[in-house]
Amino acid sequence: KPSKSGTEQNIQRDDKDLLEQISKSLTRLVTLCDDENVLLLVREKRVLHQCMACIACHGFSLPFLLPALKVSVMSVNHEGNAREAQEYRHGQFFSAMCDIALPRSKGSKADQSKSVQGSTIQALQFVETISQFAAPRAALVQELTEGNDERVQSLLLNAMVSGPVSARSQLGIAANLATEEKSREALLSTEPSAAAVLVPLLMVKENGINTVAAKCIMNMCASEKMRQSLCKVEFTEILQKMLEIELEAMEDTGDDSICDLLFSILANASLQGEFAAVASKAGLHKLAFKTLQEAEAGNIATGAEPLSVLHSLQFLSRVAKDSVVAAFLCSGDRLPVLFARFKTSKDTPCAEVAVRTVAIIGSINGQYLCNHSSSIAGGYESLISLVLHGGDNTAGNAALVLQQLSASVDLQEKLGGKGAIGSLIETIKKRRGPAQKNAAVALAKLAQHPANAPAMAAMHGTEVLHSYLRV
Repeated sequence: KPSKSGTEQNIQRDDKDLLEQISKSLTRLVTLCDDENVLLLVREKRVLHQCMACIACHGFSLPFLLPALKVSVMSVNHEGNAREAQEYRHGQFFSAMCDIALPRSKGSKADQSKSVQGSTIQALQFVETISQFAAPRAALVQELTEGNDERVQSLLLNAMVSGPVSARSQLGIAANLATEEKSREALLSTEPSAAAVLVPLLMVKENGINTVAAKCIMNMCASEKMRQSLCKVEFTEILQKMLEIELEAMEDTGDDSICDLLFSILANASLQGEFAAVASKAGLHKLAFKTLQEAEAGNIATGAEPLSVLHSLQFLSRVAKDSVVAAFLCSGDRLPVLFARFKTSKDTPCAEVAVRTVAIIGSINGQYLCNHSSSIAGGYESLISLVLHGGDNTAGNAALVLQQLSASVDLQEKLGGKGAIGSLIETIKKRRGPAQKNAAVALAKLAQHPANAPAMAAMHGTEVLHSYLRV
């Protein structure tokens, strides 16, 4: 609102700090306005685009208001007189910014790459920021997929020929949109394929392009089509090379952020059986296990339960069905590293996946697990505790591991001496489903050993088993 004297303070230069201050003030103004109307006086639209990009980056409330925001833009001349006015109502400003970032007109890659400069980059940054939020992202998907999918597909195709700043924003938008099924399918319809575009970009560290490319791949792996695309050997070779580089860097810095993204891709892609087979053949399970060793040695700086460890375990649990991977995890001193993820007997996300991985190994080759169980003797108590106190999934898998170990006569006595009889009886009484069933089978096997007879009698184990069979 102009002052009573009508004086005007002119902005003579593009000052980033000043623009940020203006954007913060505008954000507070929008927050306070009940009718969500804002009047902006600017000398040229480029300044408006810069202001709005700054608002998106620094204003935490504005992205939620954008789809309904009304903005009046009045261009003024140097004497302060209004020259022209344009009003954007009910999402029109939102639509206008999308048009600047991703033009509707179809042109060649070269033409579009040249146009990604100035206000277009600001608009791309604006769209990237708001696409992080659910409400404006839904409006953005509707806006960009109206009529056809070309505008969404251009995010990937233009990223190949754009400069690093605009390419990063385009990939960032694509990564956020990939969380929505409609826009994800549009991205997967590009030619060349999304995998062919994104996987090589994992090697490009300039301006953090590798990070946003990894996020994009990870989110797109929710689609079976993307998982199938990643099955090509050349893609697994790039993932392997990247992991080797990042694991070596992690040893020095303790930063596991890139490793986390790469193992997230592997974990999601391994839902596809074909990819799991390709990944196992490439030896990627060895790199996942190395991450567990780094965590055990304290070389990861993100706490006791790093996400890179969780995603490494998820990947291992999905490839452990491969006999070669199962043999690798059982040999040497590797089983203790897996058991270390639940040695505190707490049912954490890592503990749940680690127990599941051991159960899968035992299902592939129970005798192999029994033969190497001496290395995990200290983990018996944790397994027994998780059967009783873990969540249903963890308890069920822990009971399954006890069942697999109970196939060995020697281990029947050891497990009984650690208190397994009591935990299994209580589990049968209190739980239903797979956990109860696995506990009952494990208890029946332990009951075969004479050394466990006193505990079975004292706790009425035989009666509990009979009661279970009658249900």
